[in-house]
Amino acid sequence: DGGGTTAYSTDGVVLYTPTQAENALGYPVIGSLPRTRQAQLPKNGEVTSPLAASYQVLSTNLVEMRNRMQGPAVVVTSAEPNAGRSSVAANLAVSLARDGSRVVLVDGDLREPSLHRHFDVDNRAGLAEVLAGTAAIEDVCMPTPVEGLLLITAGKPPSNPIRLLRDPALEQFIEQVSKAADFVVFDSPAGSAFADADVLAGTLQNVILVHEAGSPATASEQEFHRRLERLGINIVGVVLNKVRPEDCAGYVTFRRAYEAA
Repeated sequence: DGGGTTAYSTDGVVLYTPTQAENALGYPVIGSLPRTRQAQLPKNGEVTSPLAASYQVLSTNLVEMRNRMQGPAVVVTSAEPNAGRSSVAANLAVSLARDGSRVVLVDGDLREPSLHRHFDVDNRAGLAEVLAGTAAIEDVCMPTPVEGLLLITAGKPPSNPIRLLRDPALEQFIEQVSKAADFVVFDSPAGSAFADADVLAGTLQNVILVHEAGSPATASEQEFHRRLERLGINIVGVVLNKVRPEDCAGYVTFRRAYEAA
């Protein structure tokens, strides 16, 4: 409900497993994603890899938690810049759409956008232009190879992203795209470096936090989470990313039961 207090480990212990992450960060782990050579889910196809199966668990958990969210929009973010939040946002959106949800994926990183590269599309116009009033949503909303998934790229990075994100146009944007979607998934910049994630979270009201396995809970991560709590944001849960295969129960089970079959 966003009103808790994070219970951080004080000894700088490195977090490898979901249990360690929950104990150190103070939030439930709703997804544990194995570290694999495959960084992206294929845009078409069935669940045929441990990574795809792990994302299906994450997307299923999110669907089941929908009635506890403050609307359908959620920002995927992390305190640290290299946790993999953009890949998590993109792959989560793909997994949700594959399993029947109508999804709009939005690149809310107006500083170093990357989702256009993930889907190999142009980024000449996107969210920045809609918020600035120089483009309409229908002009920048693109279909993807995944049925039920639409993409809105970031557009040209503005000189002052915070000012643009604080404009009432963002609320109007979210209201409009939510009418056509079961989930609206936003990517965002790192929370320890910029306030963009705070502003997005304050408007969307739902946050999924990404933590890279093998990293400790840092002081900057602690401060970022406390800022979100002070804002009263609904922290949906933590995604533990790049988990060692031996620490990822789903990976081990998939390899043993399915890949060996």
